[in-house]
Amino acid sequence: MFPGFALEINFNYLILKCFDKLPITIYLFVILVGIIIPFIITTELPQAGKGYEASETLIHLWKSRCKSKSDLRYKSVRACKPVGYSMGGMFMFRVATTTTFFEALMDYTINAILSV
Repeated sequence: MFPGFALEINFNYLILKCFDKLPITIYLFVILVGIIIPFIITTELPQAGKGYEASETLIHLWKSRCKSKSDLRYKSVRACKPVGYSMGGMFMFRVATTTTFFEALMDYTINAILSV
């Protein structure tokens, strides 16, 4: 995910700053990649987040159906962890990860343009 993030920032920078310095074929390639990366992100990240949130909801449903906390079923359900896609074990993808990703992408792109 990080390489795609770094590439997208670089391609956005090239699209906005180097439009008069690059040959048209290279510039069209940069625009194409600059469009493809966000498209891939918007189609894959929400699907990865839906799986985690569905398993989290199912575990909460199972916990609510147990009669008491000393019940053996409750203890076995409490041992279950939600299944989902993680990023290096640091965080799990949720549906809101897409919004967070694009927010960070815009912040770093604007910082890159303003710093030069």
